[in-house]
Amino acid sequence: MICLVMAVSRLMPQDPRRGAMRSLVARATQSLKSAESLKRAAQLLQQVDANPGLIDRLVAPESPCTKLALEGIAKSAFGDGGAEFLSIGAVAAAAGPGLAVHAYTCAATTMLFRETAWPAGKDPAAFSRHSVAVAAAAGLVSGWSGGDASRARVAGALHNVGLAVMLWGNPDTYGRSSSPIAGTEAQVHDMEADLLGYDHQEAGALFLGQLGFPADITDVAASHHKSDATGLGKAVQTADLAAHQMGCDMGFANAPAAEAQGAFTALGDEKVARLAEAVSAVTLNFARLAD
Repeated sequence: MICLVMAVSRLMPQDPRRGAMRSLVARATQSLKSAESLKRAAQLLQQVDANPGLIDRLVAPESPCTKLALEGIAKSAFGDGGAEFLSIGAVAAAAGPGLAVHAYTCAATTMLFRETAWPAGKDPAAFSRHSVAVAAAAGLVSGWSGGDASRARVAGALHNVGLAVMLWGNPDTYGRSSSPIAGTEAQVHDMEADLLGYDHQEAGALFLGQLGFPADITDVAASHHKSDATGLGKAVQTADLAAHQMGCDMGFANAPAAEAQGAFTALGDEKVARLAEAVSAVTLNFARLAD
């Protein structure tokens, strides 16, 4: 039966724009140097119980950019960010392998945006700073509801990787002077779908899946703008809104969904203040990642 369904599906008309998305993601996966770092992040996510020494061997920093990113993540996480936290193993020893996975994932995401944003005329620091801020806020939101804060941090860091893929494949569309998105109050993903036939949620989920990330992480990438997001996706959606509300965005205006706004407001003043502190810490410490 499965073979019959597959055979019939091949005969059915295929949306050429969906085919274009699959081709774009496949080319990005093969061409972007930072994809290798994200593959390592996926490996780490599967080995969060690994000892610090093993983590060090898996993700030894390879470039000044990676070292700088790790230092910036450590500053956001620890406040002082001493040189000893340049090592993933040291981060794991100090705060557990879950936070080490988060730190490396954020560093890899930073590398991805540095590689893709400049050609499109965008500031990579703004994109990666937003991702790290959402990661920090998602850990708080998830923890308040009894969820896995470490997992939420990783999902938050990766929620917008589809934008990097689309920046890489469509630099003119996302350029400073030609972007149909900048300066509007429309939903970014809706405008992408109208323009290209797919959006950064779909591209990001497919990209992460090809790199080996598990379903719960790819599902967050696929649903962080959807009104029916639940669990981990809801935590990241709320964290995403918190970062936008507090000015830590990417230069794109994006009207929040009513459901996300409601979940954010329902947190109450005390929790919103804690989110503001987390986002502010990232914003202050992330300046060092700008070129």
